[in-house]
Amino acid sequence: MNIVYFVFGNDINYYQQVYFSIYTALAHKEESDQIIVMTEDSSFFKQLENRIRIVPINRNRITEWEGDYKYLFRIKIKALEFITKKFPSQPILYLDGDTFVYKSLSILKNELNKGYNLMHLNEGTLPKFTTKTGKKFWKLIKNKKFSDILIDENTCMWNSGVIGISPKHFETIPLALRITDEMCAMNITCFTMEQLSFALASSHHSLLKPADHIVGHYWGNKDQWNEVISNWIKKSMMGNLTAKEMTEEVKCFPFKEIPYYLKYSNTYKRLASQLKRVFKPKKAFYIQE
Repeated sequence: MNIVYFVFGNDINYYQQVYFSIYTALAHKEESDQIIVMTEDSSFFKQLENRIRIVPINRNRITEWEGDYKYLFRIKIKALEFITKKFPSQPILYLDGDTFVYKSLSILKNELNKGYNLMHLNEGTLPKFTTKTGKKFWKLIKNKKFSDILIDENTCMWNSGVIGISPKHFETIPLALRITDEMCAMNITCFTMEQLSFALASSHHSLLKPADHIVGHYWGNKDQWNEVISNWIKKSMMGNLTAKEMTEEVKCFPFKEIPYYLKYSNTYKRLASQLKRVFKPKKAFYIQE
């Protein structure tokens, strides 16, 4: 099985998240499984270069993968298409950077080998979404067909923090790409289009199963997780731990003690944003030459 990550840009937090997630995957994968990191900056993974496969991706290719409509998450679909062409016989398990593996990946591997597709979890039917973005998205796409797949009140949104594609159903990926491009052509700008495209394509070709019982996804509490992960990496590096020792150490990480999602009121978020804008530092002092 190919366990795939994709990270690009200049934000070190993204690389740190992937770095940590790789260690959790190393701790729970089978020996025959391969970890592939597609990245714009391979220098962040030098410590792991003997334990993972690094595939450099340059900015020109990233721009090309965004497509004519410059949709950022289209890149994820193209990255998986790239991997299927290089490894046409192996199951793919794609993981977002803000994920962690906390149980044996052999469970998911067995599902993929049986011909099932995977995503992180079922977030519910589209009409049940109550946010402004969710309501707008549903209004734009309800009762429409994309690549001959009808979207109705029973259509479900699945979280794409995990995407598992069985080699028996690699046609899922080009179908997800076509659906995404058709939505872009209709000027649908919801950032979750890629999630829905994968959900539609995956369930069209196979029974779609969840992976949240094996992989955690802390998209709803990134600030706290970034801090905790940063401290874990600092402690490991300052303790001069080897990659092997860090792989053992991550098995003791307190995954269940840190929430993967925190719900804040809109008032809190609005006030916090306003306070940051109003109360800026009055002075800044620097050392002089």
